[in-house]
Amino acid sequence: MNNRLLLLCLLLPLFTEAQTLKTVKKRSKYLLEQFEVLTDNDTMRAGNYKKMLIGNKQLLEEGRYETGRRVGPWTFYNQKGETELVYDYTTRQVVTLNRPQKLASLAQVQQGDTIASVYLDAAPVYLASTAQLYTIMGREVRFPVQLLRSGITELSYKVVATVSPMGTSYRVIASNPADEFKKSARDAMNMAFKGVEWVPVVYQDKPVPTVFLFESIVLTGFAIERPPVITTQMVGRPR
Repeated sequence: MNNRLLLLCLLLPLFTEAQTLKTVKKRSKYLLEQFEVLTDNDTMRAGNYKKMLIGNKQLLEEGRYETGRRVGPWTFYNQKGETELVYDYTTRQVVTLNRPQKLASLAQVQQGDTIASVYLDAAPVYLASTAQLYTIMGREVRFPVQLLRSGITELSYKVVATVSPMGTSYRVIASNPADEFKKSARDAMNMAFKGVEWVPVVYQDKPVPTVFLFESIVLTGFAIERPPVITTQMVGRPR
């Protein structure tokens, strides 16, 4: 019985690969995903995958699935269509990183019996296209009309990610305390980072909690006619 079970486990990947695939397209508010699934099981991804922006079809990331899991090298692209990150999901290693990084990041490390804050010459890596994150964060946030009417024409917010081996938490630093603006910024942040994985920083052979600060998203607005005209921009370069 054990030998038969072992043989079945060895042959299963071959059977799966031999099954025919069909291409599926999945649209959301800002993104278009194109991937392959098994013809007789459309919940099982197996084959090529691409993610694009809906508007201009800009390629954000591409790679392969096997039996529903990401495998091998995946490539993530920046706003210019250049490779900014290659991550191997099989080896769980960063292969290429062309994304501008901070010179140091603030980490919480164990020193004796206490937890100390230290600056490390490394930063955690988010497994997503910078173009995807900033497009959603910039377009989804709303400039409250009452702030425009009160004479405020510029708002900004930053996202702070705390990355640890246990997971990632996010918070918003908003330039204006208005509840409507802070809620809009949080909603935009939650949409942008939904499902995004991170690679934690390793310190003395152990992953450690690290704080990562994103660049500001800036909104400028002016009301010539109703409705008000709103524009968004990012300060600096994504890190």
